[in-house]
Amino acid sequence: MRASGPDSASPCTRRIAATSVGSSVTAVYGRSATRSHRGRSTAKNHARRDARTLTVVGTGVQARAHLRALSRVRGLERIHLIGRRAEAAEELAAELADELGVPIVPGTDLPAVAGESDVIALCTTSHTPLLDAGDVRPGALVISVGSFAPDRSEVGADLLGRAELVVVDEVATASAQAGCIIDA
Repeated sequence: MRASGPDSASPCTRRIAATSVGSSVTAVYGRSATRSHRGRSTAKNHARRDARTLTVVGTGVQARAHLRALSRVRGLERIHLIGRRAEAAEELAAELADELGVPIVPGTDLPAVAGESDVIALCTTSHTPLLDAGDVRPGALVISVGSFAPDRSEVGADLLGRAELVVVDEVATASAQAGCIIDA
């Protein structure tokens, strides 16, 4: 992986070139990461035009906001909602199903659905990677909201190494505080 520094168009973007073309990984960090419009903007600009399957991991405030925002970006046909507790995923899916107008399939098994997902939003505070390169299909967009501290890392270093593009709110902040960026 080779970092080419801040993108001239935006001081908040760092391009990382991978040796092989793989998944697009978008990591969102910084103060504005708590606003779902970043996720929506990221998906609008970086998700494949034919993206039809969204997976959101988490059942808290960030997951709820990202479900609402990301469901409006592409013509989604299915949403997987993954939680640590099946009951929490089922409750949130039931709450938002009518509002979003897309079937929401609740569950607890991320590896079972990650490989079929076009967009994956990780909205957790996980200390260990939830996804590695082998879990994600080529061309998928992965949004990591919860890797906001050195001890938080939702995605594995191998997934970042395979990324075509990594986007962060603030390069200096992500380089010093985002666990998955530090680990890569």
